[in-house]
Amino acid sequence: MINSNQFMDEVLKRGYTKEKLAKKINMNPQVFNKKLYDSCNCFTIKEVLMLVDILNLEGGKAEKIFFA
Repeated sequence: MINSNQFMDEVLKRGYTKEKLAKKINMNPQVFNKKLYDSCNCFTIKEVLMLVDILNLEGGKAEKIFFA
């Protein structure tokens, strides 16, 4: 399960919004939001890898966010 608070801290630190980030990974913003906050709908590994790359998250930080 994703640590959505820590994830959003990183998103905002890097000047993104959920909507901009969703578009960057070719995802509908509503689907992105659902995956972010709904424990039954998680990001895929491919999506996580794209988000880690876009946000330039280092290994330890990425683990704390996506494997909370």
